[in-house]
Amino acid sequence: MVVAIDVNYSQIANNLPSSENVIPLVRSIAASKGELYNADLRVLKAFANNGVEFIVGLGNECLAKMRDLDKALAWVKTNVQACLPATKITYIAPTNVQGILDRLAFPYQCLSPTSLIQSKS
Repeated sequence: MVVAIDVNYSQIANNLPSSENVIPLVRSIAASKGELYNADLRVLKAFANNGVEFIVGLGNECLAKMRDLDKALAWVKTNVQACLPATKITYIAPTNVQGILDRLAFPYQCLSPTSLIQSKS
């Protein structure tokens, strides 16, 4: 039997370890996938070259932008492109329950960032 361990990483709490200190914890449990609840460049860069594939979460303030391809592409270029391909980002998706229900209403938020960038090339 194959067992996969996923990790969800948020920065909304007190006394959290730094991203750099979280990486050994993620490695120790052999996590293969995870979700980052925002596109903090410092966090994305910290998770570079570690083999974990991530979904990057979109906050509510970003959802309206994802209806428009050019705005979605601009968001990707500003928030995640600098970390690719070293940080494995498989998808960008809303992080809240309402956002999950609305995924079909926002066609560009569930694409991989690489696909989104290539679509405008």
